[in-house]
Amino acid sequence: MMKSTMKVHFLILALAVTSGFCGQVIKSDKHLYKYRKWPDLRGQMVESAAAHIHSEHPEFSIKVRYSKNGINSEILPNNVFLYEDENGYVVNEPESVEEVPVEITIWPEVVGLEVEEAKDIILNEKPEAKVQTVLSANSKTDDLDVDRVKIFVDSHDLVVETPRSG
Repeated sequence: MMKSTMKVHFLILALAVTSGFCGQVIKSDKHLYKYRKWPDLRGQMVESAAAHIHSEHPEFSIKVRYSKNGINSEILPNNVFLYEDENGYVVNEPESVEEVPVEITIWPEVVGLEVEEAKDIILNEKPEAKVQTVLSANSKTDDLDVDRVKIFVDSHDLVVETPRSG
Protein backbone atom coordinates (compact mmCIF):
# COMPACT_ATOMS: atom_id res chain seq x y z
CA MET A 1 0.00 0.00 0.00
CA MET A 2 2.84 2.40 0.87
CA LYS A 3 4.52 1.92 -2.55
CA SER A 4 1.32 2.65 -4.48
CA THR A 5 0.70 5.79 -2.39
CA MET A 6 4.23 6.99 -3.10
CA LYS A 7 3.70 6.32 -6.83
CA VAL A 8 0.51 8.40 -6.77
CA HIS A 9 2.29 11.26 -5.00
CA PHE A 10 5.20 11.12 -7.49
CA LEU A 11 2.78 11.05 -10.44
CA ILE A 12 0.90 14.08 -9.14
CA LEU A 13 4.16 15.95 -8.54
CA ALA A 14 5.35 15.06 -12.04
CA LEU A 15 2.07 16.29 -13.53
CA ALA A 16 2.35 19.51 -11.57
CA VAL A 17 5.83 20.16 -12.87
CA THR A 18 5.07 19.41 -16.50
CA SER A 19 1.79 21.36 -16.38
CA GLY A 20 3.39 24.47 -14.87
CA PHE A 21 1.43 24.78 -11.61
CA CYS A 22 3.92 27.32 -10.29
CA GLY A 23 2.83 28.68 -6.92
CA GLN A 24 -0.37 26.67 -6.99
CA VAL A 25 -1.52 24.08 -4.50
CA ILE A 26 -1.71 20.51 -5.75
CA LYS A 27 -3.82 17.96 -3.86
CA SER A 28 -2.80 14.33 -3.59
CA ASP A 29 -4.73 11.92 -1.40
CA LYS A 30 -4.49 13.57 2.05
CA HIS A 31 -1.50 15.74 1.22
CA LEU A 32 -1.24 19.18 -0.30
CA TYR A 33 1.82 20.42 -2.12
CA LYS A 34 2.68 23.93 -3.21
CA TYR A 35 4.74 23.97 -6.39
CA ARG A 36 7.48 26.60 -6.60
CA LYS A 37 9.75 27.61 -9.45
CA TRP A 38 12.52 30.20 -9.74
CA PRO A 39 13.03 30.88 -13.48
CA ASP A 40 14.90 34.13 -12.80
CA LEU A 41 17.77 32.21 -11.17
CA ARG A 42 18.85 30.52 -14.41
CA GLY A 43 22.18 31.98 -15.45
CA GLN A 44 23.11 33.20 -11.96
CA MET A 45 26.03 31.90 -9.97
CA VAL A 46 25.07 28.84 -7.92
CA GLU A 47 26.05 30.47 -4.61
CA SER A 48 23.83 33.52 -5.14
CA ALA A 49 20.92 31.37 -6.40
CA ALA A 50 21.22 29.13 -3.34
CA ALA A 51 21.33 32.18 -1.04
CA HIS A 52 18.22 33.62 -2.72
CA ILE A 53 16.24 30.38 -2.27
CA HIS A 54 17.49 29.96 1.30
CA SER A 55 16.40 33.52 2.18
CA GLU A 56 12.84 32.72 1.00
CA HIS A 57 12.68 29.15 2.33
CA PRO A 58 15.28 28.35 5.00
CA GLU A 59 13.55 24.99 5.54
CA PHE A 60 14.39 23.81 1.99
CA SER A 61 17.39 21.59 1.42
CA ILE A 62 19.43 22.86 -1.54
CA LYS A 63 21.46 20.36 -3.53
CA VAL A 64 23.92 21.26 -6.29
CA ARG A 65 24.55 18.89 -9.17
CA TYR A 66 26.68 19.20 -12.29
CA SER A 67 24.78 19.12 -15.59
CA LYS A 68 25.38 20.23 -19.14
CA ASN A 69 21.71 20.40 -20.13
CA GLY A 70 20.00 21.49 -16.89
CA ILE A 71 17.24 18.90 -16.98
CA ASN A 72 15.48 18.49 -13.66
CA SER A 73 15.04 14.82 -13.00
CA GLU A 74 14.31 15.04 -9.28
CA ILE A 75 11.56 16.86 -7.44
CA LEU A 76 11.15 16.04 -3.77
CA PRO A 77 9.17 17.90 -1.13
CA ASN A 78 11.21 20.71 0.47
CA ASN A 79 14.25 20.04 -1.75
CA VAL A 80 15.67 22.23 -4.51
CA PHE A 81 18.17 20.91 -7.04
CA LEU A 82 20.46 23.44 -8.67
CA TYR A 83 22.19 22.14 -11.77
CA GLU A 84 25.40 23.99 -12.53
CA ASP A 85 27.63 24.13 -15.59
CA GLU A 86 31.43 23.93 -15.57
CA ASN A 87 31.65 27.67 -14.74
CA GLY A 88 29.37 27.51 -11.69
CA TYR A 89 26.25 28.99 -13.29
CA VAL A 90 22.73 27.63 -12.81
CA VAL A 91 21.56 25.94 -16.03
CA ASN A 92 18.05 24.95 -14.93
CA GLU A 93 14.96 26.64 -13.58
CA PRO A 94 15.15 25.55 -9.94
CA GLU A 95 11.88 24.09 -8.69
CA SER A 96 10.49 22.35 -5.67
CA VAL A 97 7.31 21.32 -3.96
CA GLU A 98 6.47 22.16 -0.39
CA GLU A 99 4.17 19.95 1.63
CA VAL A 100 1.40 22.07 3.14
CA PRO A 101 -0.22 20.87 6.39
CA VAL A 102 -3.85 19.96 5.88
CA GLU A 103 -6.55 19.18 8.41
CA ILE A 104 -8.39 16.02 7.49
CA THR A 105 -12.15 16.47 7.62
CA ILE A 106 -13.45 13.47 5.66
CA TRP A 107 -12.67 9.75 5.86
CA PRO A 108 -14.05 7.86 2.83
CA GLU A 109 -11.57 5.02 3.37
CA VAL A 110 -13.42 3.78 6.48
CA VAL A 111 -16.70 2.99 4.70
CA GLY A 112 -17.30 -0.75 5.08
CA LEU A 113 -15.07 -1.11 8.15
CA GLU A 114 -16.21 -2.02 11.64
CA VAL A 115 -16.97 1.04 13.76
CA GLU A 116 -14.09 0.50 16.23
CA GLU A 117 -11.53 0.26 13.43
CA ALA A 118 -12.98 3.41 11.85
CA LYS A 119 -12.76 5.26 15.20
CA ASP A 120 -9.10 4.28 15.55
CA ILE A 121 -8.28 5.63 12.09
CA ILE A 122 -10.15 8.89 12.65
CA LEU A 123 -8.66 9.50 16.11
CA ASN A 124 -5.18 8.72 14.81
CA GLU A 125 -5.56 11.47 12.19
CA LYS A 126 -7.61 13.89 14.34
CA PRO A 127 -6.94 13.15 18.05
CA GLU A 128 -9.15 16.02 19.27
CA ALA A 129 -12.22 14.66 17.45
CA LYS A 130 -15.38 13.94 19.38
CA VAL A 131 -16.40 10.76 17.59
CA GLN A 132 -20.07 9.76 17.68
CA THR A 133 -21.59 6.55 16.36
CA VAL A 134 -25.01 7.06 14.79
CA LEU A 135 -27.40 4.59 13.15
CA SER A 136 -27.69 5.62 9.52
CA ALA A 137 -31.46 6.08 9.76
CA ASN A 138 -30.92 8.73 12.50
CA SER A 139 -28.30 10.78 10.66
CA LYS A 140 -29.93 14.23 10.65
CA THR A 141 -28.91 17.01 13.06
CA ASP A 142 -29.19 20.78 12.80
CA ASP A 143 -26.25 21.79 14.97
CA LEU A 144 -22.65 22.19 13.78
CA ASP A 145 -19.54 21.19 15.73
CA VAL A 146 -16.25 21.22 13.80
CA ASP A 147 -14.63 18.89 16.34
CA ARG A 148 -17.40 16.29 16.03
CA VAL A 149 -17.12 13.38 13.61
CA LYS A 150 -20.19 11.21 13.14
CA ILE A 151 -19.73 7.62 12.06
CA PHE A 152 -22.88 6.34 10.38
CA VAL A 153 -23.33 2.61 10.90
CA ASP A 154 -25.82 -0.11 10.07
CA SER A 155 -27.29 -2.66 12.48
CA HIS A 156 -24.06 -4.72 12.22
CA ASP A 157 -21.86 -1.77 13.30
CA LEU A 158 -20.36 -1.42 9.83
CA VAL A 159 -19.68 2.09 8.52
CA VAL A 160 -22.19 2.86 5.74
CA GLU A 161 -21.56 6.58 5.01
CA THR A 162 -18.44 8.70 4.78
CA PRO A 163 -17.66 10.26 8.18
CA ARG A 164 -17.08 14.04 8.13
CA SER A 165 -16.20 16.74 10.59
CA GLY A 166 -19.17 18.87 11.59
